[in-house]
Amino acid sequence: MAHRLILRDLTGKKRRVEILYEDEHLLALNKPAPLLTLPDRWDPKRPNLYRLIQGVLGRDSVFVVHRLDAGTSGVIVFAKNPEAHRALCRQFQSHEVRRVYEAIVAGEVNKDRGRIDKPIAPHPKKPGLVMVSAHGKEAITDFEVLERFVGYTYLRLRPRTGRPHQIRAHLQALGHPIATDPDYGGRERLYLSEFKPGFALAEGEEERPFIARPSLHARSLEIRHPATGKRMTLSAEPPKDFLTFLRILREYRAPSQFLSAGDE
Repeated sequence: MAHRLILRDLTGKKRRVEILYEDEHLLALNKPAPLLTLPDRWDPKRPNLYRLIQGVLGRDSVFVVHRLDAGTSGVIVFAKNPEAHRALCRQFQSHEVRRVYEAIVAGEVNKDRGRIDKPIAPHPKKPGLVMVSAHGKEAITDFEVLERFVGYTYLRLRPRTGRPHQIRAHLQALGHPIATDPDYGGRERLYLSEFKPGFALAEGEEERPFIARPSLHARSLEIRHPATGKRMTLSAEPPKDFLTFLRILREYRAPSQFLSAGDE
């Protein structure tokens, strides 16, 4: 049974976050979406994982090593002392950390695997977003197809650099944006009625989206333990909305179903 950290925000609302690993040096969690990693400078009262953990461990017992976007779920690591913080930050800065993400993207990616090697720079007209630009900083993302569906593809991604929004911008540049990422060319949300033939609601019932955040999950993170130097891999299962998306695609957008229908 998974251990969970029970966090409370300013309203007293409980948030249960899965603990992937914890010792006196580091804390690894399965971050839920759409929880921020760090405080929002425009909305400082918005709940964020860093402040919530400080409320449990104390202000001097948690140090930010890296971040995940609010809409991204998955593995995130915090240091619990200054020495561990320095050691982990050095690993990220030297690109020694191995990260694996999973995403469901729009369209059918033709190549089984490939590399996106395109520089990234801040977007000149959209504050907080980035874009592929010849004048940007080096950014490299490797991808591999896990499953293809009609109109969608399930990918494994390995960023070789760590630019903000790198995967999201790279997938947009590839022509296959994350399926539910409106900032980078995707939809805002998806509904079962768009996939299931004959879908019907009861009278007076309103349909809710089955996913309303970017279909991007940080699946694993390989680091060296900050105290022992031993390599360790931290992994997190995707959350319910991501798994629901996959189940719907496998049930209603499997290529074999459409091939069979076309042969009749």
